[in-house]
Amino acid sequence: MGYRNFVCLNIAIIGNGPRVALFAEQLAREGHTVFIGLNEDEDDDVLVDSELDNIFFENIEDASAQADVIYMAVPADRIREVAYMMGDVRDKVIIDASANIDPKPEHYVATLKAAIAITGAEDMVKSYFLAPEFDAREAGDIFFAGNSKKAKSVAMLLANSLGFKNTYDFGDIDTVPLLEDMARCWYNLAIKQNLGKNITFKIVNR
Repeated sequence: MGYRNFVCLNIAIIGNGPRVALFAEQLAREGHTVFIGLNEDEDDDVLVDSELDNIFFENIEDASAQADVIYMAVPADRIREVAYMMGDVRDKVIIDASANIDPKPEHYVATLKAAIAITGAEDMVKSYFLAPEFDAREAGDIFFAGNSKKAKSVAMLLANSLGFKNTYDFGDIDTVPLLEDMARCWYNLAIKQNLGKNITFKIVNR
């Protein structure tokens, strides 16, 4: 059963690159309207399926204004900058999907809290997942941390529509450093240990 059978949303994805294109196309095919938010001086290197007529390119503020849900797919060191650029998003659900490999993960928690303070959005959650194109049997798990139950609920439903069958509530905002530890573990395995980027994490029950 597709997510479109529940509700179709206006979703802003802030960022660019292959992952944004993949997510935008998957969400659009589920019936959602997707606004890809870019800096006005940013090169548009997001290549999406031209047959999809429910994907639009906007500046960051306009994309955010039209969205019910904002998906932040930018580097962690740009979170503060982007938070200021989104405009009035106090009533939006915001999913922070950035990855941080800073050796001091507590810095990221401060950034996440700052983004909440900057935007005034109470429904903001951090997500951690990797999205190589596995088949349904191999799809990795997705994890969320934050204080908003509403944001977690929406994020989990969208994760399902992106092909993630198993989603986990990791805890409140104080558990974000644990998610960042996972990101650094992945980076070590994928890059430093040469396993390649097409790896992910999955919880297996016996």
